[in-house]
Amino acid sequence: MQTGGTRQQRPGAIRRLLEPPDELMLEAGAIGEVLVARIRLVVVSLIVLMPPIAWLSGARIEEVFTGGVMASVALVFAVFLLRKVLRDGAAVRWRFVSAAFDITSISLVLALFLAQGLPHVAINSRVVYELYLLSIAATALRGDRRVCLFAGGLALVQYIAIIAGAASFGDLNDAAWAPFRYGFHSWGDQVSRLILIAAMTLLALACVHQTRKLLQLSSQDRLTGIRNRAWLDSRLAREVGETALTRRSLALAMIDVDDFKEFNDRYGHLAGDAALRAIAQRLA
Repeated sequence: MQTGGTRQQRPGAIRRLLEPPDELMLEAGAIGEVLVARIRLVVVSLIVLMPPIAWLSGARIEEVFTGGVMASVALVFAVFLLRKVLRDGAAVRWRFVSAAFDITSISLVLALFLAQGLPHVAINSRVVYELYLLSIAATALRGDRRVCLFAGGLALVQYIAIIAGAASFGDLNDAAWAPFRYGFHSWGDQVSRLILIAAMTLLALACVHQTRKLLQLSSQDRLTGIRNRAWLDSRLAREVGETALTRRSLALAMIDVDDFKEFNDRYGHLAGDAALRAIAQRLA
């Protein structure tokens, strides 16, 4: 009986993870996506400066050229994504696209180390690898559990491919690789890195869940169950901003309940509350 009950609960949990966000989280995710896009643009703009600095420091021209091309492509795409989310921030598809861009860009840098014959740098990086964790953490700002799972799963698959590529070089602890400036190869360390990616994905999911609960408390009127003034101000500001960029029309309707004070005085406040709830449900 217990086994059967467990089997019935699993599909429900999976469906909850994969279900689309509600209107409240869509709005929060739209704001979060714009924030992520702006941060991405700043970070990529700084990365673009690195190849010229490396060239002045005596780096090989091949490495400088490759890094410059990749950074330039990333900058163009970062600008493109920022413009897209500013124009249509509520579109969920761009959240998946931007998350895929962030994760894949990191993997391409590690793959570049492999292509240059530097497998130890690819698997022992203490700077590039951590960007996986930051990119997964940023998915929590998008307010969509599916994006968190997508980014975490993509990072796991791509980093496993990086590990496999490094293993193809043979024994990475052989004396021929000395002096091991970037550390030795350890399967335990690589498994730990994969576990960290999975753990960060779970943390992002927990953040989305907690954010949803807090938003419901702060953006929902307790009496009627509909959104409150704070939510309206946030939503209206974003809609006006998108309208200015897309030049489409925007309408705002307002209503007033006639003779409500008279109704409230005649039938009492409890009846007035019930009337407000009924009106709110009809409008919703």
